[in-house]
Amino acid sequence: MSKENVISLVTNGIKISNFTLRNSGKSKAGIAIYSANNSISNCNTFMNGYGILLDSADNNRIWNCDTFSNSNGIKLDISSNNVIAGCNISDNGLGINMHASNKNCISDCTILNNEWEGISSRMDNGNTIFDCIISSNLNGIYLYLSHYMVISNCSIISNEWSGMQVVYSVGNLVSKSNISHNINGIEIGGSFNIVRGCNICNNKRGVVIRYAFFNLIKKNNFIGNNLHATFYNSFFNRWSRNYWDDWWGLLPRPIIGKIIVATMICNITIAPLLAFDWLPTIKPW
Repeated sequence: MSKENVISLVTNGIKISNFTLRNSGKSKAGIAIYSANNSISNCNTFMNGYGILLDSADNNRIWNCDTFSNSNGIKLDISSNNVIAGCNISDNGLGINMHASNKNCISDCTILNNEWEGISSRMDNGNTIFDCIISSNLNGIYLYLSHYMVISNCSIISNEWSGMQVVYSVGNLVSKSNISHNINGIEIGGSFNIVRGCNICNNKRGVVIRYAFFNLIKKNNFIGNNLHATFYNSFFNRWSRNYWDDWWGLLPRPIIGKIIVATMICNITIAPLLAFDWLPTIKPW
């Protein structure tokens, strides 16, 4: 017997609170929202394809919900101007999964132990993520063809691979966040992005830039990383006024990169590259 969504909202302005919604099946949702201006609060969703699904649904608010052990904790598909606040999203396949969804706000959420990404954003614009704890996922935040996002005041820690991956994405701002104990703190594969005012600490590699141009890395603290920063086939990126715990002088701090050629067998280094933080600070910010 095929299963259906536990609850489907097809009219506007509905409030749902203090429900437990489970066992909808792999392709169905605990709560599916197809309408606008709804409020979902203090609900638990688990063992669903989607804990909460927003499909062409705008101006909804989801707050103080726990969603766990779903294929997708919260999925937004072509949905804009929604607020997700104060939620615990853990032990799902994907934590928050956004596609073609713009100007949404994710705040004060704890996003832990998801099998893939804590937050995955594909082909989105103008979303904000702030005051969140994003930990122990495969990747903390993944941006693909997603532009003009703001990630601020987040703790992005102890993810298995990268704290953040920025792929083919431009104009994003990462600020005032703690990015630590990941393999890669931040991987940047897009242009005109800014990383400013972050603590990038105790990662295997702090910042890695690949095939990317005109990014700005400014006023960050690089502390305790095995390798603070490197770059590959990337030009015109600017490093400015960062603190480096391995650099004590007033001279410019070099950042060593490479030109590489990828073959079917391996990557071949053609030539080294060199960039500089021309004004490194001698004290942490």
